[in-house]
Amino acid sequence: MSDLRTGFLSRGASCSRKSRHFAREKKRSAVALWALCAVLAPLMTFGCGTTHATLDFTAPSTAIAGSPFTVTVTVMIGEKRDTVINSSVHFTSSDPAAVLPGDYYFTPSDAGSHTWSNGFILTTPGSQTISGEIIGARGINGNVAITVSATTIAGNSS
Repeated sequence: MSDLRTGFLSRGASCSRKSRHFAREKKRSAVALWALCAVLAPLMTFGCGTTHATLDFTAPSTAIAGSPFTVTVTVMIGEKRDTVINSSVHFTSSDPAAVLPGDYYFTPSDAGSHTWSNGFILTTPGSQTISGEIIGARGINGNVAITVSATTIAGNSS
């Protein structure tokens, strides 16, 4: 009986040494993975991944104050459409009273271009700008200038 116990204990001790060895190796692997991530993280760009991309706006050159109009935004890399864009666009305007769409996440079906039908409204007469920027990808932006005319009352000419 004592032989069986001795054999059991020695096998248990061997297993314990293997477990400690495995734990040390696992710890080393985790440290190496962390170090690799720390080195690569600053090099990665999220979003479309190209800082030379631009947003190309298609919009009317003129609009009537308070009337909605359609805008299309296409993400371009050089002369080609960025069909794999996977980021959101955020809009701003020089018109403080502009009505703009909320942030929009480009989907694979957009293939780099999305149209907001009657999704923009400028209300301040004069030259106004609508700008867009890809969220999280500094420098990927674009804008369009639109001349906004005052509304007229039906029957009166201004």
